[in-house]
Amino acid sequence: MTPATLEALRKRERDLFRHMAGAGSKRKRKDAQETYVKSSAVRKVAAVRALSKLGLTITESNVLEIAECANPFSPCGEPIKVIKLPKPSGGVRTIHSFGPIRRAADFMAARMLRACFAPHADQYAARGRGRHMACEAIAREFNNPKNEWRYAIIGDLKDAYGSIDLEQSCNAGRLPIPFKAFSYLSHPHSFGAKLAGIPQGAAVGSPVLAMILHPVLDQMPHDGKPFNYEDDFAVLCGTEPAAAGIKQALADALHALPGCFAPKFLDVEDVREGFDYLGYRFMTPEPGQVQIGIASKSVQRLWEHAFERANAGAAVDDLRSYVEKWKTAFSLADFDGPISSEISMVPMVAVNSHLRQEGTQGIPMISGHSAGELKGCEQLPE
Repeated sequence: MTPATLEALRKRERDLFRHMAGAGSKRKRKDAQETYVKSSAVRKVAAVRALSKLGLTITESNVLEIAECANPFSPCGEPIKVIKLPKPSGGVRTIHSFGPIRRAADFMAARMLRACFAPHADQYAARGRGRHMACEAIAREFNNPKNEWRYAIIGDLKDAYGSIDLEQSCNAGRLPIPFKAFSYLSHPHSFGAKLAGIPQGAAVGSPVLAMILHPVLDQMPHDGKPFNYEDDFAVLCGTEPAAAGIKQALADALHALPGCFAPKFLDVEDVREGFDYLGYRFMTPEPGQVQIGIASKSVQRLWEHAFERANAGAAVDDLRSYVEKWKTAFSLADFDGPISSEISMVPMVAVNSHLRQEGTQGIPMISGHSAGELKGCEQLPE
């Protein structure tokens, strides 16, 4: 498949997506959705996206085979691989890995939902981009010299994807009715025949959570300003009594949602002392001023992952590349000061720690650094 052919297919997919998003009535929307799913261009784009996401070879025969089978409204015979990953903070994160056919169907389903919920989904629910949009929106609020925000309610949901009851949500009007027909999501490992919960890692997870949570956040008292990315949310307010009231209102509203939603935590933070959100550390020492750094948990995870990679055999240069890539995920943060020095030492300290565990005598010269340059690293994480 040539780049020109692929670009033409993508253009056709975007045109059909915009047609869905612009459909005014339910009937027109349903017709647009049917046209979208049946389109050969859409199916091929979804197949290419799935193969690329999984790191598989993209050939015309592979694309055609997946495009013929992928359908969000049809059951999928592909197995779902369940992966258990340990969390740095403790516990286990369960990830569901889709095969190419189910991944392609998931892409189409997510695009259909985003077309139904374009304003919110594009702003806060898009993976990757949405995280930065939410943080940039918070920064804009604090950079306004007339802002009166003094407190932030920071929350996260417990098992957000598994808590979703799709059938009840559809019946309650919180999700587009066609969504309950997305039978490709059903699988025997966790969910059975009833669509209760969404596999962690499904592309539809972001827009579904946005559709369910945004009405809750939008109904917060007028003295609160809500933001969210997937199941992480923040509400800014001006006074401590208002923060306490919003915290209780959030807990009550989440409990009333279809499903089993419950907050993992709901904390009230004084914004002048700083608060963590989506991996960043926000500080507002004065009205109209915001300082954005890296949350200590994010730095701790960087150290943990660096030590894991070093123990698996990664060299200093490999870890330097990993650290630089990690920094791109925090493009809003200020890396000046002590944090810059600590992060720059991560590759050397991780590799030398591994060498000491292996019984290497002393700290050898690595990439031009001597033992004397590492004297200040003794108190850093082991």
